[in-house]
Amino acid sequence: MPAEPIRYLTAMALGLALCTAATAQDLETGDQIRPGDGERIEACFRKIEASWDGNPDLHLTYYNCIGTVSEACQQESMANQSTQGMSNCAYRETLWWDRKLNDYYKTLQQNLEPAQFELLRDAQRKWIDWRDASCGFEYGFWEEGTIRSIFYSSCQLQMTAQRMIDLQTILGWLDIGTN
Repeated sequence: MPAEPIRYLTAMALGLALCTAATAQDLETGDQIRPGDGERIEACFRKIEASWDGNPDLHLTYYNCIGTVSEACQQESMANQSTQGMSNCAYRETLWWDRKLNDYYKTLQQNLEPAQFELLRDAQRKWIDWRDASCGFEYGFWEEGTIRSIFYSSCQLQMTAQRMIDLQTILGWLDIGTN
């Protein structure tokens, strides 16, 4: 083989290895909550709350905060704009909503009457089955393409955030703070 093609192939392989290493490094941190992620969502909450003028409608407003971290994450690097990067960004935000969901669930467990909590626990278990089946459907529907991971992770994000808002609403019924 002539020297030029070998030099070209060597340069291409080295470039690919460097890009892959940079991409892997960028994506490694895309699947965990970073400092500031929660503050970004909570700032969105505060902005919405400031606009309520005494007439809050949680279901129409807090929903606007879903995707706040994921969208910012995708702008952090080119790697996060890939299919895997977008999925990791959605997962990263899902972790925050899920942590809050679990905190609220525990608070409700401590504050609801036993019979009320039993009803919530049953509903929560059914919700988990519904979330998994619904997001599994989206993944399966797009089984022929890599976009399925984006649909799946976005579904998990949307449904987890919506459920956290539901539990937050129940805490409001009990007049329990959610900070």
